[in-house]
Amino acid sequence: MATLYPVDTFAGFGPTLVRPADFFPELGRIKTRKEAKLHAGVRRLAPKTPGVYGMLGRHGELIYIGKAKSLRCRLMSYFRESRDPKAGRILKHTGTLVWETVPDEFAALVRELELIRRHRPRFNVLGQPGRHRYCYVCLGRAPATFAYVSRSPSGKDLAVYGPLTSAARAGDAVRRLNDWYRLRDCPQTIKMHFADQNELFPQERSPGCLRFEIATCTGPCIGNCTRASYGSQVRSAKKFLDGGDTRPLEDLKKQMGRAADLMEYERAAGIRDRLAHLEWLAERLNWLRYACLLYTSPSPRD
Repeated sequence: MATLYPVDTFAGFGPTLVRPADFFPELGRIKTRKEAKLHAGVRRLAPKTPGVYGMLGRHGELIYIGKAKSLRCRLMSYFRESRDPKAGRILKHTGTLVWETVPDEFAALVRELELIRRHRPRFNVLGQPGRHRYCYVCLGRAPATFAYVSRSPSGKDLAVYGPLTSAARAGDAVRRLNDWYRLRDCPQTIKMHFADQNELFPQERSPGCLRFEIATCTGPCIGNCTRASYGSQVRSAKKFLDGGDTRPLEDLKKQMGRAADLMEYERAAGIRDRLAHLEWLAERLNWLRYACLLYTSPSPRD
């Protein structure tokens, strides 16, 4: 299977230190994408003993871990009409159901926590320290590149930065970044037309949004800039994201100071907010660069 990130296929529950030496667990597996067959398999095969169970996704990855005082009763509850909405979502993504019996209910609780910490299934929330939904700041999407936020980068972008833990804050920072470097942020359905594109019959175009009117976009959709000049703006934005250009932060600080000196406090507050978003992004990316440096640097033993 070709994916941007490799899928961690479930190979079994693995060893444990909490199982008595004289206890031999009973393992079970039902593989089917059809809910009715899964239901019938649980009714026929699941034991009425304590244990832990796992739901595997369509590619064999572990998506949920649960525990039960009675495996059969707990698994049957997933097929009731009055089931919890989350149970329905989990079941919808399930292609295989696996389980393992344990000596008692307390052992099921400990084993569940152990497996959640080890495998970190995406549908489990409790028991996972630092559980976040990560996002990335991407610079891409031809023909007029701009910065945007994505939880799943395409792999075709000019540059990708992250992971970051706040999509909302990253989105605000990216909007300010596009404004500063005057990059477009309109939908891909809007066609771009650069000034150096030759036309047999030139036509007058109107901008697709107000950003051109307020000077926060150079207007590649109306032929107001060449490919070369727009590419220069993209390279400048990448330089900021790479940590090589801090002029936007310095210029915004100067603008805020001048506005405060002139007692234009509302304008100063607006500049302060723009500065805060870009400072947040620059700070997070600096942390990531430092972490990468530590990770890739040779150890003293080397």
